[in-house]
Formats: sequence, C-alpha cells, structure tokens
Amino acid sequence: MITRMFEYLDVDASGSITFEEMKMGIEKLDMQPKLKMTREDFDEFTRDRKYVDDDGCISREGFDECMRQELKGYAFRIATHQMNQALKNDSPSSNDYMCNKVYKCVLAPTTCTRM
Repeated sequence: MITRMFEYLDVDASGSITFEEMKMGIEKLDMQPKLKMTREDFDEFTRDRKYVDDDGCISREGFDECMRQELKGYAFRIATHQMNQALKNDSPSSNDYMCNKVYKCVLAPTTCTRM
C-alpha cells in the first residue's frame, strides 16, 4: 500500500515526490473531511527534511521510511487511547484484553489484528 501511495503521488513518474506533488495528491484523495497539506506538514512528515534531497524531493525509500514512522506513531496513539479506556473501565478483563492487544500490536506487530 505504501508503494501504491508513492506511485499515486509521483505524478511525473520521476521516482521522487516534490512538496507540490504530495500536496496536490493528498488534497485529491476522496476523504471526509478533506485533507490539506502545508509546507510545515511536509517538513514534519519528512522529519525536518531529513528524507529529502537537495532539490527538496523525497525518494521512494525516504517515503517508505516516513510512512512507516507515521504508521508506528498512529499505532501507539491507538494503543494509548485503548489503554486509557481500559483504565477508565478498571475491569480485570479489559486490562487483560489491552495487555494482549499492546503485546500483539506494539511488541509483536506481525500478529496484530484490528482493535
């Protein structure tokens, strides 16, 4: 899916994505609410331009790494939310459930199932 997203955003098939290509592609996605991308968003995504070349483009490999980092952050946010919900319920079964989910999704991600 990351490769397909890269190919979708790489409009000119140059093997790299400019800020402008990424902005246009993100904003064309059929999502509600509509997504917007600013230069600051691009800089954050590329880890303060760590993954861009001298021309300001992100390569396929750089895009892959940035997407994986974004997905990992998303998984941690979901796990944190789920743990907070389990703590609010404060029931042993919900705590056991969350420990199992955190183990599967964070410590052993290849066994992760949807929460």
